[in-house]
Amino acid sequence: MTDDMASSKAQIEKPKRPRTSPRMLISAAVFGAAFALIFVNQALGLNLTILILLIYAYAALNSKPAMARRYRDEKLLYLFTVPAVLLSLTFFLTDSCVNIFNFLAIFAVMITQYTVLSGNALNRWDESGFILDVFFSAINRFLFGSLRFVGDGVTTLFGGKKKAGMLAGIAAGLALLMIVVPLLVSADAYVSLAVGNLIDSLALGDIFLYVLMFLIGASLIMAPFSTASEPEATGPRRAVHFSRRPIQPVTAGIALLMVSVVYGLFAVVQFGYFFVPRETIASVLGLTSSAYAVRGFGEMMTVTCLNFGLIILGLCFVQQKNGKTPPYLKALYVLLIAFNFVMLASAHLRMECYISAYGASVARFLAHSFMLLLAALNAMMLARIFSDKVKLVRLFASAALIYLCALSAVNPERAVAKENFARYERTGKIDTAYMLALPGDALAETCDFLEAHPAVFDGEARSAALSRLEEMEGRYTGWPSLNLAEERAKEKLKALLSH
Repeated sequence: MTDDMASSKAQIEKPKRPRTSPRMLISAAVFGAAFALIFVNQALGLNLTILILLIYAYAALNSKPAMARRYRDEKLLYLFTVPAVLLSLTFFLTDSCVNIFNFLAIFAVMITQYTVLSGNALNRWDESGFILDVFFSAINRFLFGSLRFVGDGVTTLFGGKKKAGMLAGIAAGLALLMIVVPLLVSADAYVSLAVGNLIDSLALGDIFLYVLMFLIGASLIMAPFSTASEPEATGPRRAVHFSRRPIQPVTAGIALLMVSVVYGLFAVVQFGYFFVPRETIASVLGLTSSAYAVRGFGEMMTVTCLNFGLIILGLCFVQQKNGKTPPYLKALYVLLIAFNFVMLASAHLRMECYISAYGASVARFLAHSFMLLLAALNAMMLARIFSDKVKLVRLFASAALIYLCALSAVNPERAVAKENFARYERTGKIDTAYMLALPGDALAETCDFLEAHPAVFDGEARSAALSRLEEMEGRYTGWPSLNLAEERAKEKLKALLSH
């Protein structure tokens, strides 16, 4: 009876979790110290590039206990490290609005890599159920492991009776000092002055901030890695699979045919606008160039997203014959893609008309360049219609990363500046206030342009340049915040205003 109770008790008891390795603790402490050093009282710049490199270095150092899948298993995910690192360099080398998208893309890549390579994903990363994996297999580990660094660090340093006694002595001493020091300060004016000077020289506020940032950095980096090999913190889950195809082909075919007829009639009208867009904007539609372009871009995005959704739903939920999509459904899918290209062409011509009338801007450049990405995505969707081997999510993710890398290399602000300089040579028109508001390399090239064209650099432009220089010099520029493009622009502004 006793043996049965003992065996039952052993079965009920949960196994002890493995203690975090010293290597993981030490590397997390180093990461936390670097995190505090490069981010306390600093703006984004070189520090973000260093952070991304440190995260990958930490992952490489602790890959053995935390990573379950190797390069041969997930080659593409490992290769995504290259664009992620390249995009991180933009925070040091350039100053562009694209950096916001780069930031989001980098951490999306990292979260995806961790979720899959740690072996905690129940779904492939190109499946819809992977979104749940990101929340329940990655983000939850940051939360449940957030105190792991402090807890395991204290256990390692002060484990055992002797070390625990040392910790208790330190705690008791600190508590006594909190009582004794205020008494001494209040008893003597000289002591009070000396203690006040000492506190001012120590900058306790900054010390507290550094310690806090150290703990945040060390805890955040160690949390997912220290819990990677443990069971799911949220309990058992199952992979999400959508295997049922409840929609009959004839139902989908009739619905798509009706939509295609409407699209066809709309396309006929659009083709009438393609050849004389400027003359028809005001006379036929009663719209300005800006409203016409904005409407065209909105229509393109709405229709493209709708058609992509219809095609994906059809490919996933419409019944197949002998494992293949009926030819008439494929033809209807192709019609939807063809209409996407019609909308792309329409939006392109509208944007060209807008830029011709008012000049280039960063928003117009981004909208125009995004159309190239949409054209590539439509081509990929077209390939998927005819082949089940095409992995849309993988292709879409790869195309998006390549697009961001290309966009960062081109530098939208710099491209806009050059386009407006060329427009000035043709028309004699340029918005100097807008040009001087551009960041980084675009601002530096604007300074060169204004030096070469002193007639444009009037009193209003000089006032705008002076305000911009004062704004840039007012920022904190420690070495972690270093941005080479901003430094070049600052020197160019000083040289321009010295004339």
